[in-house]
Amino acid sequence: MESRPNPLNFIRSFWPNWWALMSGAPSIPFTYWGIWQAPQNQKVIFLVLAVICFVLAAYFIWAKERNEVCNLEDKLDPKLKIKFDPLVAAYMNPQIQPNGERTLHVRPLVVCSKRVTNCWGKLKALYKWKNEEWERINPRDTSEFHWANIGAQQWPLDPNTEQYLEVLTFSEKTNVPNLEVRYIPIADQNWYEPGCSYRVDIAVCGDDNAYAEISLEFRAGETWDKPVVSQLI
Repeated sequence: MESRPNPLNFIRSFWPNWWALMSGAPSIPFTYWGIWQAPQNQKVIFLVLAVICFVLAAYFIWAKERNEVCNLEDKLDPKLKIKFDPLVAAYMNPQIQPNGERTLHVRPLVVCSKRVTNCWGKLKALYKWKNEEWERINPRDTSEFHWANIGAQQWPLDPNTEQYLEVLTFSEKTNVPNLEVRYIPIADQNWYEPGCSYRVDIAVCGDDNAYAEISLEFRAGETWDKPVVSQLI
């Protein structure tokens, strides 16, 4: 556990940085410069070096502390959050396709506390419940989901704007879950086995290290419009 700030701790943090700068790369040009100067000017040169290294050492200490504060703020109040409730129609969204086919779309909601650019959702992993444990199955490579009503893989998100991520689709024709990813390798396309439970791990990423993730468990129901979907803690 870190101790509270005090002068001794500051010196302990400051000294290694300042000494490394004074004896490291920044001192080399000053040393060469001092060789060609009169002895009375050498003291001024190394005083300038000491001041510059002092400022740099203080900046490095501040930058380290600032990064730690920013990382803690992101943990306490992440820029991105993913929500899901199978009892809410917006998350389990029935639609009618142009050809008249009825489908049910499983769509987690992605929200942000501040604007996030280049935001995209990806399939982290797919698992099958087997022998009393989750067994990872293909696809081996991660692939991108697309945004509902947009289709793009990367999109800016703004606060107070609801944006859903298309994850699964159930069709009245087959009642087989379809992963709404950009691609699935040919060898992995027949991953679904009727009657089995599956888990999909989803991550949403964006610029400035914005990140959130969620895991959903699912299996097909008796009818296409009644799949069993829940969020895993």
